[in-house]
Amino acid sequence: VSGARAPTREALLQALKEVDADDDGRASASEMSNFAWEKMRTLVNTDSDLEDWDQDQDGTLNWDELDTGLGFTEDGVDGATLDREKAKFTAADTSGDGVLDASEL
Repeated sequence: VSGARAPTREALLQALKEVDADDDGRASASEMSNFAWEKMRTLVNTDSDLEDWDQDQDGTLNWDELDTGLGFTEDGVDGATLDREKAKFTAADTSGDGVLDASEL
């Protein structure tokens, strides 16, 4: 982005503290993925995103709808990360029906 400023050292250190769940001074791929998933969950406006992303209008999101809504495949997320995100989707699906409803989002 033209004109964008690079983050300060302090901002980067603060971001690391938020991501580094085990306080080892490093941000592992797993910690980054977990952090991103949790941030995504806080950013998802359940009602409007469910309505916007629910392509078949059944009141739930299947993996393909969530993937499209969040842009994992479109953004070129690597296979290992995509597998982890899919596993998180499966874990969030507490009813085990293969879709997420508003209470599972």
